Amino acid sequence: MKKPMSNKLRKKIKMYIKNKLDISDLIKDVSIKGENLSRAIIKDFSRPDDDISGCNLCEAIIGEDGKITNLNRVIAKNMNCQRAVLKGKVWLRLANARNSNFKEAFMPQLDYRFADLRGCDFCGAIFNFGSDKGVGAILGDDFFKDFAKQWGVEIKIIKGKENERNVG
Repeated sequence: MKKPMSNKLRKKIKMYIKNKLDISDLIKDVSIKGENLSRAIIKDFSRPDDDISGCNLCEAIIGEDGKITNLNRVIAKNMNCQRAVLKGKVWLRLANARNSNFKEAFMPQLDYRFADLRGCDFCGAIFNFGSDKGVGAILGDDFFKDFAKQWGVEIKIIKGKENERNVG
């Protein structure tokens, strides 16, 4: 169980962010659900099975080149990751990140297998759209409609029982 965030710790985090210092150690065993960590540097952000819903990671730099950030099975609903940079490999497998903002996020090594990403905004985001990284992911109809509109093609969505499941 994570400790609750205190006002004293929030102030310390804000100071670290202002001075461009890594906040990994400050948030290691602390709940960050609904917290504003925009522009933070977080080299160690592995939080499997955690609830980080509503966290603001706008313009944050997360992870390190050559390392793995484990966010498997997180509940990350309504997060703001706009213009975030995710370094190294980021595992977001079996996660629930519904209605999160990934606009202009840089996440080329994101592994989102079986993640629920319905309602997410990926406008201008850079991520791997290969089946090996996103097999079983639920992206929602709007995701494909946006592609079709921009590419000038028609995409037919086929729904079946294999696509109906509830994550988180």
